[in-house]
Amino acid sequence: MKDGLNILLVILVLLPLQFVALVSNATETNDKFSIEPDPKIQNWIKSIVTLETREQIRQEISELKKKSVSDEHLIQQLIYFQVHTMRMFKMKMIKITGNEFEKIMWSAYGTIGVLLDLDKNPKITPESSCTLINAVLPYLRTKDPDLRERLHEVLDWIDQRKGPWKDYSGYEPYLESKKDEPPEALIEYMYRMSPSEAVTSMARIYANAAAIDEIRTGLQKEEPQILDSFSKRDEWWAHLYVAEKMRKNPKLQSSTIIARLKKSKHPLVQEAIKEIEACSADEKK
Repeated sequence: MKDGLNILLVILVLLPLQFVALVSNATETNDKFSIEPDPKIQNWIKSIVTLETREQIRQEISELKKKSVSDEHLIQQLIYFQVHTMRMFKMKMIKITGNEFEKIMWSAYGTIGVLLDLDKNPKITPESSCTLINAVLPYLRTKDPDLRERLHEVLDWIDQRKGPWKDYSGYEPYLESKKDEPPEALIEYMYRMSPSEAVTSMARIYANAAAIDEIRTGLQKEEPQILDSFSKRDEWWAHLYVAEKMRKNPKLQSSTIIARLKKSKHPLVQEAIKEIEACSADEKK
């Protein structure tokens, strides 16, 4: 308990710096997707990271939620706390050891896990996945690399890696409920992290059984063949796979395929094509 109190005393010095750090970061990155700190919740987190057991954390969460604080808001504030603490530690603006820093970060990370009931369930539930997605979705397009890294880190609870591969099935119930207005930031994240898994998920959501088989079979071919085949399909989510693969690997780029994709009206496809063309123009200079 003494160690916890020592950490609490150290963390208390962070509060006066929070708004300075936020303004500085927003100015440097011109980032409209940054998380704004809630002073009351930030103070609450500083006491939470000193607790020794998950049961104590769960009890404190229960008391706070009686004040109508949502899980989404708490997750956002815990992510902000992690980013801010890490930034202050790197800048040597707080005098703590590496072990103390890791303990603070893991306590905040573990509190997110308690909010998502991951201390009770070995795998995240659809309800908890929905809560987590709603919490991080407004910030996925942040320009802040530290914030982006933390957002991606918590999404790993949904991604459920299988070796080097991601499993996006945990996103599918959420995306199914939003299929008429798919959340672009989440889809962009999925394609940028793992295009093959993303296009397979989109097929399961939007396509019939025959088309799903075509996608699965198509992904077994050589990459140039896949891109040519998928670019001739009608679905935007197949086009996005092609655009993302070409964006990642300029050697796969084809003027013929790019011309096909330019006919797509989907904004994510158009954004990827513009990025590809901008990079190509820069290389020619």
